[in-house]
Amino acid sequence: MICDQSDACKIFIRQDVMLYIPYLGFVPMTNTKRILGISLAAVFAISMIAGTAMASGIPGYLDIEKVKIKTYTDEDGDTFLKAKIKTDERIPKFGKEGAIGYGIILAADGNGNPENVLALTSHRCASDSYEQWNAPNFRCPDGTIGFGPLVPSSDWGHNDGANFHAHNLDVSPLGAGDLPTACTDEPGATHYVDVPRTIGSGAYPNADISPDWPVWSFGKTIVVGNVPLDEIGDGSNTTPVATVSFEILPQWNEETGDITALCLAVYDLES
Repeated sequence: MICDQSDACKIFIRQDVMLYIPYLGFVPMTNTKRILGISLAAVFAISMIAGTAMASGIPGYLDIEKVKIKTYTDEDGDTFLKAKIKTDERIPKFGKEGAIGYGIILAADGNGNPENVLALTSHRCASDSYEQWNAPNFRCPDGTIGFGPLVPSSDWGHNDGANFHAHNLDVSPLGAGDLPTACTDEPGATHYVDVPRTIGSGAYPNADISPDWPVWSFGKTIVVGNVPLDEIGDGSNTTPVATVSFEILPQWNEETGDITALCLAVYDLES
């Protein structure tokens, strides 16, 4: 959904007791005082993350039309999440539209920066997961770049396909946190993956940053299933705050191919 500038500061209560937040839409009042333990101020901060990139229009495959998220508990008492995201146009395959993704925000820090983001990404010729599969060499004529902390450089060439795969990430807007300088100069960038917060903090001992959770993309739909909630962030989050779509704008060392920063252009946000 897109709000113009005239909506940017409007807040009002619908008759069926729903709170309207720009870019988030209508949120049940039962969830507003503390959503996943997040202050209402943090929710307002999150609600603004899509403002800049959306001004230039949303590609149909990043225009989120509908989101369905369910949790279920198995016979052993473990709780899992399943999510289905539907877009306005067919989701590209084989990396035809570059590096893209969809993220389910499950928490925010005290400043409203998204934390515990379940990200579903596709980026041919850039390796950061063993779930990407292999891209034919002719698809990557300039070689493969990669993110060494997740996939050693010796494995990049065999894990550089465009298959959608999952990540556990923390994300910050430009101007917050330990900002990579490259992202401030990247046209269209609104956010970046906060690598120190994601990897270096040690705050989420149960979280696998690059897990093997099943992700499927078909037509206008992308699905992730069997996500153990105790492996997302600190394991305490059971209800999503919002869902976003984005383009990935990687920065890398041209000599070594090492990815040095992951900048993001956030396009759409749905509650």
